[in-house]
Amino acid sequence: MRSFAFPIVLLAACGQAGSPPPAAPTAPTDPGETVITDRSQRAAAVGKTVTIIGPQTRTKQPTVHGVDVDGDYALSDRTVIVRGVLREAVVTEVDPTVAGRRPGTYYAVVDPATGELARTALHEE
Repeated sequence: MRSFAFPIVLLAACGQAGSPPPAAPTAPTDPGETVITDRSQRAAAVGKTVTIIGPQTRTKQPTVHGVDVDGDYALSDRTVIVRGVLREAVVTEVDPTVAGRRPGTYYAVVDPATGELARTALHEE
């Protein structure tokens, strides 16, 4: 008779294989850090370390106050917090053979440790 212990052990190991979720950013501790709570504050903060607090959109590319973020779909329509360096990209021309953004100015918050979009976390006031 065959034992079914292997599939059970495998399932148990798979459940523990994931990395823990990232810790939620805390309120700014550096007095020079910029806090963004409105779209109008973006342009002045380009290149600075920012903390953005606001609702995360329920879109293919999640944003907070119009800033691209790495947001978990479960946090859509909720108030989140994200910290990183604010980057700006200006699109002037569109190649019709490639899917991309329309001309305009776009913002993203980047995790300086990874160079990737910074991840949002639920903001608990």
